[in-house]
Amino acid sequence: MLPKRTANTMSEAIALASPSGKMSKRARQAAEKRLSEALFGPNGLPAMDYEDWALEMCSLLDAIELRLQNDDAGGALNLVRGRFEIAEKHGLDVVFDGLSSGNIH
Repeated sequence: MLPKRTANTMSEAIALASPSGKMSKRARQAAEKRLSEALFGPNGLPAMDYEDWALEMCSLLDAIELRLQNDDAGGALNLVRGRFEIAEKHGLDVVFDGLSSGNIH
């Protein structure tokens, strides 16, 4: 699981993204390294085969579509839940931190 984002990592990310901020090349590289380690750990993100993941997700979507066309909402719902298994099979952690409000801020 990835480390929590903190005020320090967020302020550093904002500073790096600021178009008016001036920073030397060396300072920018050091800040990017600190931010990367804080967000993704010292080893970075694990490698993932996105092609295999995408093919499995497309197959899942096709199966869901077929179930819905055949008025099998229950079967479609069971398949929808399979997206988490596919994600975890490919090395992604699925974490819920609560329900989204649906509002865009």
